[in-house]
Amino acid sequence: MEAEAEAVRLQEARSGKIPWKKWGPYLSERQWGTVRGDYSEGALLQFYLFYGDNFKIECPTGSGNLMNLFEVAREIADRLTRIFLRDQSGRRPVFGGTEKSQTDPHWKDYFLFYEYFHGDNGAGLGAGHQTGWTGLIAKLIEIFGQVDPHELLNAGKGGLMKSEPKK
Repeated sequence: MEAEAEAVRLQEARSGKIPWKKWGPYLSERQWGTVRGDYSEGALLQFYLFYGDNFKIECPTGSGNLMNLFEVAREIADRLTRIFLRDQSGRRPVFGGTEKSQTDPHWKDYFLFYEYFHGDNGAGLGAGHQTGWTGLIAKLIEIFGQVDPHELLNAGKGGLMKSEPKK
């Protein structure tokens, strides 16, 4: 039943009968599903524990670059983290076109906990008091600041929850 409802929603979106996109990528494209699933419980890192360094996939797709699952997880985490970092011109993607947030000294270093992010430019969208995505990205920064891939393989699942940052 749920798959049928999704097929109907996609057909309505393609036909233009219902403007699904006006609610953003969170609701209209379900783009968040894979990333959210991969990181909700550290799934890529769990798969890395099982497959180790020898299992490699192309990342990004079409690049010809092969990475193990730890490297893929770190690449995705780095991309998500860059939403909050300043670019070459000093602007943060998370603030989008909001000039006050981009330039005002009283606002430019304070982040809202956005409900979701624009898939093309990283701008924060939706409610500014949600902790899901922003909290997830904070957790990824913490994990990849602490975990070394070879130590993780040696330590197993317990290696994901170290209390000391790596040196």
